[in-house]
Amino acid sequence: MVLEEPSGILRGKELARKYWTNALDRIPDLNFKMLDLLVGVNSLVIYYKGVLGKVGAGVFFFDQNKKVVKAVAHYNE
Repeated sequence: MVLEEPSGILRGKELARKYWTNALDRIPDLNFKMLDLLVGVNSLVIYYKGVLGKVGAGVFFFDQNKKVVKAVAHYNE
């Protein structure tokens, strides 16, 4: 856990910025390999291989202005 947030929920740009700053400080060569992209109505899923070879999926939900209003990440254990 990067920010020690027990709920696993980050709200707002400042916490997202803190999360990614901390992650990149800990793993400066952090990279992801996209495996697939799944498109739905007002949402998309990015299926990828990330840190330590773990597979993950990022789910992004969009509003009528095409802005992300919610994002959820899932990882295999």
